[in-house]
Amino acid sequence: MSRRYGKDLRLVHRDRGSGTVLAVGLVSVLATLLLAGAMVAAVAVAGQRARTAADLAALAAVAESSTGASQEPACKVARDVALRNGADLVRCRTTLGDAGRPRAEVVVRTTAGGRWTVTRRAAAGAVPGPSAVQVEPAAVLGPGGP
Repeated sequence: MSRRYGKDLRLVHRDRGSGTVLAVGLVSVLATLLLAGAMVAAVAVAGQRARTAADLAALAAVAESSTGASQEPACKVARDVALRNGADLVRCRTTLGDAGRPRAEVVVRTTAGGRWTVTRRAAAGAVPGPSAVQVEPAAVLGPGGP
């Protein structure tokens, strides 16, 4: 630290204001971290919103299909449900699963913070393929049998 004396012989330091610069730098770093955290939270909220919209749109499409409607009206209902939940319907497909039960698969997309796009898929209705649950009598009765 260099010293110099002013006109009235008081000691004048050349590092005057360095605390202010340090405080401004610290506030800038904290503001950047806060902004990054807010962006991460916005993407997480958008992801949850998209997941909810996809689930509800798939359920709405299956409900409409179960009344005997074809794919077009079922997907229109799914699109309306997705829009009411803050998402856009990207793809919708309804089919008849096992035993003639309807099944719907949808893909929705929403944005987070105007920059990022979040896409979610959902399916509802009949499970494709053979039944996933097959219970054997021994498994129900236990190892001792009847």
